[in-house]
Amino acid sequence: MTVQAIGATHLDVAGVPTALIDVAPRVPPDPGRSHPPVLLLHGSGPGVTAAANWRPVIPAFSEDRRVLAPDQLGFGGTATGEPRTFGRTAWTEHALALLDTLGVGIVDIVGNSMGGAVALSIAKARPQAVRSIVLMGSMGVAMALPPGLNTVWGY
Repeated sequence: MTVQAIGATHLDVAGVPTALIDVAPRVPPDPGRSHPPVLLLHGSGPGVTAAANWRPVIPAFSEDRRVLAPDQLGFGGTATGEPRTFGRTAWTEHALALLDTLGVGIVDIVGNSMGGAVALSIAKARPQAVRSIVLMGSMGVAMALPPGLNTVWGY
């Protein structure tokens, strides 16, 4: 698979049209080893998408793992323009609904920045669904948003 060949499909997740990169493993899984899917959660910022955050690493992850990389609620192909309340609770509920929609019971999660905070919230809300988490430049404690970050996220 080439980096350029990765594209998103769309599916309904709890009433939200959701862009999702869903890549099957290129090598059949070894029946003697457990290989849960890898859920890749992107960070925030203007123009961010799952493809922009994860395209370079999806080929390596998908060598022997199913890879799930959604555009999170309000970002990229999942930005519907409808008025919504955004924040960690909404992003967590959307990610959990995605797993339910796909029938995925357990995942390993890689979260970048905001995606790391969502990963932690997923683990708290449904610990049996998370085998492991890798956080990159993440946040995890409640804090007031600085005005500039609030403006960017509100965009």
